[in-house]
Order: sequence, then C-alpha cells, then structure tokens
Amino acid sequence: MAQQFYVIFGKNARELLGHCLCLEIVHCGAGFSDVSGLGGQATEPLLASEILATELTYALHQKELRGALKTGSVERVLKQFHADCAADRWLLLPLGRDVLIRAAQVAKACYQRRPPIALRTLDGVHLATALLAKASHLVTTDERMRQAACALGVTLIP
Repeated sequence: MAQQFYVIFGKNARELLGHCLCLEIVHCGAGFSDVSGLGGQATEPLLASEILATELTYALHQKELRGALKTGSVERVLKQFHADCAADRWLLLPLGRDVLIRAAQVAKACYQRRPPIALRTLDGVHLATALLAKASHLVTTDERMRQAACALGVTLIP
C-alpha cells in the first residue's frame, strides 16, 4: 500500500525539517512538493485540506506586509503552489460535513485529556481531514498539532 502523507506547515517548519517548506519556499526556490524530511518516501500526491490554499494566501500576504518576503513574491509563490496542485503533486481534500463532525470529535478527545491539548480550530480541521483520508503519516511542525496527533495514534514525520 502506498504511503499517504498529510502535510501541515507551521511557523518553525524550516528549523525542524532543515529545508524549505511552504512559507519558506520563496527563500529556497524549490517546488511545493519538495518537502524535506520525507526522504523521497512520498510516492503519491501530498495530502492537505483545501483550506491550506487560503491559509497560504493569508500567511504569504502577512509575511510580505512584515517585509519577510520581497514585494511581489506572493503571486509567484501562489502560482507555483497551484501549478503543483494541477500537476497532482498535491491533493487538496474537500472541507465537508464529515470533516467538521470529525473535527468536533478531535476537539473532544484533545480537551478531555489531562492535561488537555489546546488545539486550535483549523488545526483540528486539518487533523480530522488527515484521519478521514487515512493518511499514513502526518508532517507538521506545530507542537500542539503534534501532541494531538500522537494522542490520536497518528504517525508523525519528523
């Protein structure tokens, strides 16, 4: 069975995985499908919720506003991301009622733990999407997301 990697990018992605990821892509010039830490293991498209495209748009604009990206870079990076999606390097999974129901279950599981895991809403949606997609691995640099994934028995990379 092919391995399916569900990918979430966090603010510390570059430090944790050592190469460029999503928001660091502008500085490295690689394609969005070049996710380090997978060691060439991904043979299928990388999975993510369709909300990733919107999150990426906002995050890139915020980085440009703060001066962390060169003016005009946002459109180039978004174009590359969408090209990678069109080339089937990414599979963006729909945000449906099934995901929202599962996200509520994820929230309950996280907040009932002792100590509770204070998972944020969109992270819960991403985790629910990964669970429903039966992703074999979760790639994330967000510490709360990592804690929640571990609690729910999801295999993490790195």
